[in-house]
Amino acid sequence: MLFFSPLMTTEMSGCLNESKNYIWNTECEADCLGAGTFGKVYRGIHKQTGDKVAVKTFKQVNQAACQETKMLQSLQHQYIIQLYDIEVEKLSKNEVMIMELCNGGSLMNFLNQPENVLGLPDKEFLLVTEHLSGGLEYLKRHNVIHRDVKPDNIMRQVLDDGRTIYKLADFGTARELPEGQNFYSLHGTEPYLNPKMFKALLFGNQCTREFGPDTDLWSVGVTLYQTATGHLPFAMQSRHLMWTTYSEMERRRGIISAIQQSNSEEIVYQDKLPQNCRLSVGLRQLITPIIAGLFIQDGDEQWSFSNYYDKITELVSRRVFNVFNVNKMQLLKIYIKPDETFVDFKRHVLRQSDVRDEDQVFLYKEHLIVNRFDDFPRVESECIFLFDRTNREVEFRCSVQPNLETLSNFQTARATEACDYYRLAYRTRRDLCLVKNVMELQSTVCKYFSIFIRAFQSYCKEELAEQRKLYDMLIEKYSETKKRICLLEKLERLSRESDIFFVENFSVLTTDFMNRASQSFDELNTARVELNVAPSHDSYFSIATAELAEINPLLKSLCRSTADSKLYEFERTKFCHCVRTIREIFTEKVEPNFDDFVKVVKEWYQSDFFSNLKALSNLKNDLNSYQANLKKFDDEIHSRSDNSVSSIVSRKNAFTSQKKLKETLEQYRQNSHDMASIIEKNTKLVEKMNELILSLDMNLSTEV
Repeated sequence: MLFFSPLMTTEMSGCLNESKNYIWNTECEADCLGAGTFGKVYRGIHKQTGDKVAVKTFKQVNQAACQETKMLQSLQHQYIIQLYDIEVEKLSKNEVMIMELCNGGSLMNFLNQPENVLGLPDKEFLLVTEHLSGGLEYLKRHNVIHRDVKPDNIMRQVLDDGRTIYKLADFGTARELPEGQNFYSLHGTEPYLNPKMFKALLFGNQCTREFGPDTDLWSVGVTLYQTATGHLPFAMQSRHLMWTTYSEMERRRGIISAIQQSNSEEIVYQDKLPQNCRLSVGLRQLITPIIAGLFIQDGDEQWSFSNYYDKITELVSRRVFNVFNVNKMQLLKIYIKPDETFVDFKRHVLRQSDVRDEDQVFLYKEHLIVNRFDDFPRVESECIFLFDRTNREVEFRCSVQPNLETLSNFQTARATEACDYYRLAYRTRRDLCLVKNVMELQSTVCKYFSIFIRAFQSYCKEELAEQRKLYDMLIEKYSETKKRICLLEKLERLSRESDIFFVENFSVLTTDFMNRASQSFDELNTARVELNVAPSHDSYFSIATAELAEINPLLKSLCRSTADSKLYEFERTKFCHCVRTIREIFTEKVEPNFDDFVKVVKEWYQSDFFSNLKALSNLKNDLNSYQANLKKFDDEIHSRSDNSVSSIVSRKNAFTSQKKLKETLEQYRQNSHDMASIIEKNTKLVEKMNELILSLDMNLSTEV
C-alpha cells in the first residue's frame, strides 16, 4: 500500500514507477533530468516523507551499472554527488540508484540560460573551479579517474542560505586506477576528449591506446573555458579539422581556443579569452595560463594533477579588491596573494589599467593615497578608486554589443517550421539578455562613479579642514617667532652683530605665504566640488529585468502553440510586447541617459576635479614649504641668539652697556616662560641667559 503525500500528488501524475520507498514518473518529460549511454535519470519522491531525489535507471543491468553503484558507495565528499540507496524497481526488477537531487540542474543547464550566453561572472566561475578541483582531488586520493568531465556531469546545488555547491556526477565511465598504472579503454564525450583519446577514436588500431591517470585534465581545461565564455574552445565542422587543431596546438604553446571561419577550413587560433566574456580582466589574466597549461600535450611539460590542483588552490586563496578605474569607467578586480603588499597591489593595477606606478593615485574614503596605504589589508569589501594623475580624459567602452537589429525585426519575422519559431525566439531572448548585461554594466558604472564623486567631496572637505588647522597653527607659530626676532634684534644691537637682511627675508617670506594661502582658501571655498547626477538606470534596469522574466514562460508557450494559429498569434503578441518594451527602454531611455551622464562627469572631471585637486595640492605645498622655512628661521634664531649671548658675556664688564643689557635681559626674564616652550630644544641658551642675568645683578649691586 502506498502512502501518497500532498507533495507527491501535486507534483506527479500519470504512469508512476516505484521501488520500495520511492516513486518516479518515466512518461513526464519535465521529470527526466538527463539521459546517457547507460540509462536515464528522473526526478523522484520518497513515499513517506516527500523528500525529492534523483532516480537513475539503467537500460540493462551490466558491468558498467554495477561498477558505478559500487564506485559511488565508496565515495563520500561534499563535491561528489551522494548515493542514498540501491533499490529494485517493482515492475522490471532492475536495480535503480537513489541519489541526491541537485535543485539547480547541471552546469550545462546553467550555461544554457540566456543570461549566461557569454559565460559566468567571477564569483560563480571561481566556485565551479574550486569545487571541481576539490572533487577531482578527492578522486585522485582514492585512485579514481572520472573519464567524462564536462558541464553536463557537474550538478548545481543551491542551499537555503543562498550558497551554491557544484558536485561531480555520472560515474558510469569512472574506474579505479592505482598509482603508476594506465588504462586502455576509450570513454568520454568527443568535444572534451583528450587529443590522445581523440586520435585513438579517429585512427582506431593505427595508434597506441594507452592513457595515463591525468587524462581528465584536458577535459577540465575545456570545461573551464566553456564556463568562462559560454561556448566550447574547439568546435569544428569535421573530425579532420579537430585533429588539425590539436596537432597545431602541440606545436604552438599557449593556445586556448580555435575558431573555424564560416564556409571555409581556415582556423584562427587564440591565446586569450574573448573580450566580451563576463570574467573580469584580473581573473582572465590568472585563469588563461591555467587553461593553457591544461592543454599542454608534450610528455615532459604536460601538467600533472598535483600541478593543476596547486594552481587552483593558489588562485582561490587570493584576496580580491574592487578598484574602479575612473579614467576608463571600469570596475577592476585585483586578485593578490595573501602575503603580497601594497607594492605588489600597484603592480597588479598596472597590468590591468596600463597606469604607470608613479602616476597611480588612489582615493579610499576621504584619503588620497600614492605610495603608502596603512589600511590596505582591511579594505576587501569596499571600493578603491584609481585615477591617472597625468590623464584628464574619461571614456567608456563596452565589450558587449547586442544585436539590436534582431530585436527590431522580430515583430515582422516569420518562420516556416515549428522548430524555426523556437530558434528565432531563443536568439531574440539571448539578445535581450545581452541588452540586460549592457544595462547592468552601465548601472554599475553610474553607481561607482557617483560614489567616487561623493568620496572626492569628503576628501576635499577633510583636506581643507586639515589645511586650515595647519595654517592656523603656523600663524600662531609666526607670532611667537616674531617676538623672538624682536628680542634677537636687541641682543644683536648689544653685541654689535645686527643683520637687517635676515629680518627682512623673514618678513617678505611670511607676507608672500599669507597672500598665497589666502588666495588658495578663497578659491577652494568658492570651487564647485559637488556634482548632482541622478541617472535613472536602476529603475530602467528593474523594468527590463521584470519584462525579461516574462520572456521565459512565453518562449515555451510560443513553441507549444505553433499548431494553433490563433493561440500562436496571441502568445506571439505578448512575446513581441516584452521585446518591444525592453528595446525601447534601452534605445530611448537608457542609452541617451547614460550618454548624458558620461558627458557631464567628463566635463566635471576635466575641470572641477582637477582644479580642486591642484588648488589643494598647491595649498598643501605652500603650507609645508612655509613650515619648513619657519623651522629654518627658528634654528637660525637659536644659533644667532647663542652667539649674541656669548659675545655679550665676554664683554659684560662694560658698565655703560650693562644697564641696557639689564633692561633687555629683564624683558627676556618676563618672556622666559613663553619662550621656554618655543626654544625647549636650546636649553643651553636658556642657561647662559640666566647665568648672565645673575652675573649682571651681582655686578650692578656692587657698583651701587
